[in-house]
Amino acid sequence: LSGLGVRLAADESVLREPLAAVFEAADVVVIKPMFVGGPVAALKLALQAENAGRQVCFTHALESPVGRRGAQSVALAWGRGVHGVALERAATLDGDHMDEIRVQAGGIAA
Repeated sequence: LSGLGVRLAADESVLREPLAAVFEAADVVVIKPMFVGGPVAALKLALQAENAGRQVCFTHALESPVGRRGAQSVALAWGRGVHGVALERAATLDGDHMDEIRVQAGGIAA
């Protein structure tokens, strides 16, 4: 598919498949810190993906404000610019009081 301009992303397959196979098949590795063992494990996996020439995307699993803040923090710690799905404040969740955190071009601003 890459030859057609379609990029393939691997999400939960990073939990089930050997990483070499994931890196062989995917252009982008989607990392959910809570699923891979926390922030440090997520950053280690991101480094492995980058070393294999893959782009990294951080996201969360529709978590609480604390879980979303954790995913945002990992993306910021990655330091390669924020690239992720649903890292901005989830406006559809009532009672989510994370107004002070916003994802802006290339970083997170308070």
